[in-house]
Amino acid sequence: MKNYKTIKVTCKNCIERIEEIRVLKEKLSSVEITQISKDYVILKDLISPSELDVNKIMKEIIDMEKILFQELVKGEAKDKHYLINNLDSNINKLTFLGYKAINYNLDSWKNPQDVKKSIHHRRFISAFEETGDILKRITRYIKEDDKPYMPELFTTISHIEAYYTFITSLIDLDTNLDNNLKLYLDKKQSLLREFEDLREVFGKDVNLFLVITQLFRDIIGQMERVVLSIIDLKCN
Repeated sequence: MKNYKTIKVTCKNCIERIEEIRVLKEKLSSVEITQISKDYVILKDLISPSELDVNKIMKEIIDMEKILFQELVKGEAKDKHYLINNLDSNINKLTFLGYKAINYNLDSWKNPQDVKKSIHHRRFISAFEETGDILKRITRYIKEDDKPYMPELFTTISHIEAYYTFITSLIDLDTNLDNNLKLYLDKKQSLLREFEDLREVFGKDVNLFLVITQLFRDIIGQMERVVLSIIDLKCN
């Protein structure tokens, strides 16, 4: 997919599989079907990578994931699941655009510092995409809003959102990182203790406790990847 303007999909009886190809196309922002025949389908990328701004795309992904966090803790389960799936689908499309812009930058930039920045942008976007997938998986385990442990669970998710917001705010921070890194460690340890405190809230539902808290820890792990890239970017 690296900076190709035209993609040719070949198969037997392509017309019969056009719906399957449309599903693929929907996952790739800016790509449209421009030609259909019995033996092949042509997909064309309609956006030039030079028009894409990686920083703007990352901000859009971050803002969309904040909405995803907020939707997790409100609304009825059925509506929640539908909306979160759509949000995650849009995050995946933005991720595709982000990678496209990064590939273009890597081909066009000669300055080693610019190349280094581009590589870290890829790590940021990868971590954000994985976080969206984790949040979508969490939705599957909180289908019943009337469970007694839901208020505490939603409170913890709100705290994770605050942690996510804090970490992502460090990306554009120009000041010294030291104090913020100490705060990051404190927030991380506080969240990990909060996850353990949920054990009593879940009562006999140990399986759900283990699954949910592991998914929470997975989000912490993705944010740790972001922090490490921030440190590397800001340290010469």
